[in-house]
Amino acid sequence: MRRYRLLSAIITIAIGLGFWVAHAQERQIGGVGVTIFANRNFSGRSATLREDTPDLRTIGMNDVARSLRVGPGEQWEVCEHAFYEGRCVVVSGSEADLSRTGWDRRISSVRRLADSGVGIRPPIGQLPGGLELFAGTGFNGDRRAFTSPQPDLRRVGFNDVAQSLRIGRGQSWQVCVDTNYRNCLVVNTDWQDLRGLGMSRRISSVRPWGQGGGGAGQMFIVLFDDRSFRGTSFRVDGASGRLAFANRAESVRVFGGSWQLCDGANFSGRCVVVSVNTSDLGSLRNRVVSARPVPTPR
Repeated sequence: MRRYRLLSAIITIAIGLGFWVAHAQERQIGGVGVTIFANRNFSGRSATLREDTPDLRTIGMNDVARSLRVGPGEQWEVCEHAFYEGRCVVVSGSEADLSRTGWDRRISSVRRLADSGVGIRPPIGQLPGGLELFAGTGFNGDRRAFTSPQPDLRRVGFNDVAQSLRIGRGQSWQVCVDTNYRNCLVVNTDWQDLRGLGMSRRISSVRPWGQGGGGAGQMFIVLFDDRSFRGTSFRVDGASGRLAFANRAESVRVFGGSWQLCDGANFSGRCVVVSVNTSDLGSLRNRVVSARPVPTPR
């Protein structure tokens, strides 16, 4: 009888220890950092990442993850290309099947968000990319990164979505209200809230500015919200009956042709024609609402 009781106790202890070890391993996998798994339901080959990993090829996990777990209270950004390029999304908690969100075998880089409590998000100036658009203010939410012109943000599922943006150090980009680079602003600094530019949830196309982004021989004007070509700038490539920059322009640079500037929508009201750089719009200062190219007299 004593032997039976002793054997029962040993079995009970062994079962308890096995459960505790399995539970401890599970907690360790889901602890600090993010764990990505090669199979659904947190199974198969895995890797736990506690530091930013800009290229999962370095650990043999590029385009492998089919499920993931994130440590409690943490947020991580996962991206479809190396160095946080392409489509990115913020993840927390766990996801047993990444095909539900369209991320099955698509993750190529991961990094911890600054507000996770550990680590600092690297500034974009340290990345190959030039422009980041974010779905939320303060550089939060779903994100898209660009290093080359994108004439139609519908192609990447981000049309009229961006509420904040970040730009690489020393770079300038056009962000445009319409596709194919129409009704554009030139930006050269980060914006935590695009409402300050009147561009929140209005950006439909983007391209580098002054870095080979514009076409040779193209006529356009650039409006500035301060005299002497200072302040925030806004590029106009063609006729616009209602500028996103309405009632802000104080000076204008002309890059080819002659242009009609009007203080009413759809080229109405008082209009003037400019064909040279004008450092002070005078009576039209802060009143330009519409603009269009006009035929050059023969």
